[in-house]
Amino acid sequence: MRSDYPTKYVNGVRAMVKNNVASYTALGLPAGNDFERGYVHQLLLALDSYFTHRGRGMEGKDGNPLNEVRMITDSLQGNDGHGPIIPVLAPNSTIKYKPENSVLGLEIGEPLDLSVAEYKKLAGAFLDELEKRFPPK
Repeated sequence: MRSDYPTKYVNGVRAMVKNNVASYTALGLPAGNDFERGYVHQLLLALDSYFTHRGRGMEGKDGNPLNEVRMITDSLQGNDGHGPIIPVLAPNSTIKYKPENSVLGLEIGEPLDLSVAEYKKLAGAFLDELEKRFPPK
């Protein structure tokens, strides 16, 4: 388990997020298209994978943006293999998730029909929280 991430590494991921958003925007597709949903799902899975070895104890269980990304990616992957892949936000019994305190405000059971703008917002909050909880040594 990791307890820190170098600033250069986190900044590299921030640059990736920015480039992915810019690449999508350059396509000029209408909002809410099917490609956007799938693209955002893949971007969130990638974002989580860059920090997959973060210690859960340091991540906390208070419903922070790290937890929110974990819940979304677990939902996209079929809840850690404990059920079918469902495109809705699934609960996580170890996380004290409250939609009103979350970045995206998703309710449990709500479809994961996320936009690139929502991805950008969540990714920024995720990386900010990661830097607070896993500062470089």
